[in-house]
Amino acid sequence: MNCPVCKTMLLRPTKLEPGFPADRCPACEGTWIPAEGYRRWRERQPGDLPEQTEGTAALDVNDTRTAKICPACGHILLRYQVGHGIPFILEHCGQCNGVWCDRNEWETLKERGLHDNLHQMFAGTWQRQVRQEERRAALDRRYTERFGKADFEELQRLKAWISGHPLQAEILAYLNDPDPYEA
Repeated sequence: MNCPVCKTMLLRPTKLEPGFPADRCPACEGTWIPAEGYRRWRERQPGDLPEQTEGTAALDVNDTRTAKICPACGHILLRYQVGHGIPFILEHCGQCNGVWCDRNEWETLKERGLHDNLHQMFAGTWQRQVRQEERRAALDRRYTERFGKADFEELQRLKAWISGHPLQAEILAYLNDPDPYEA
């Protein structure tokens, strides 16, 4: 099989984990993960690992943005965002279900405890959550620009306090009334 990035470089067999065969490009260090190999490895795992959000080292990821052809079956690989604060995308073959990881993408997923969720990342539920995360982050950026960082943080604190208060409706009515003392 040829590397979908380098085109002419042959992929070489490797092991991502014990008992988990994959193919790696010696030039760009990308990795082809066959669906069957991943499935067998995943079945042997005791369960879902907890996601790690802090304390992980930033690996040098080479997220190539060019269209790629599946090295196993020749179909176009589709691009999917990982989400969960991970900025790169993975390429997935809709025909044979193999996955292409650019350099250090698998290692990053592993550090974050997401490598055991690879089979879920291409599903509609996961991708809807990714889009929701993106929309929320975009709105947070917009509000931060509009109000300033300190004021937006104070607004978030106040909003959390109001939403958990037993008199939430009355508090909101008070805040919305230009003169709550006028009868």
